Amino acid sequence: MIVTIYNSENGKISHVFQGRNVPDQVQEGQSYVLGAYDGRTKYIDDFSVTDRQTLNLSATKTEIAADNSDTAQISGVPEGASIYRNGEYIGAAAADGLINVKSDTPKKIGILVDLFPYRPEEVVIHAS
Repeated sequence: MIVTIYNSENGKISHVFQGRNVPDQVQEGQSYVLGAYDGRTKYIDDFSVTDRQTLNLSATKTEIAADNSDTAQISGVPEGASIYRNGEYIGAAAADGLINVKSDTPKKIGILVDLFPYRPEEVVIHAS
């Protein structure tokens, strides 16, 4: 038997299990559905396998001057989403849904936005 084990509270998939004794694999706060599902693209909502939606972020531009003044603005960010800049957590998104990006040195800047059950999404800004 193949099952997908997930968090009963939020539907986040933890892993797929194949074998016998499924109940022994399910811990407190977890449940399971029959079949194998990928947590990167799916989650469980009320016992139904559901697609994780994209955030549909947009940026005013993807190229900025490395002068610590020129700014790219990313919009469509849900309030409370975790924001990472080049892999480093920089905080939670504000209610206005905007992230301003600038740099004083030439580099590639990856802004990752993560809020479950949406799929994490990255916008890349190049400062030169």
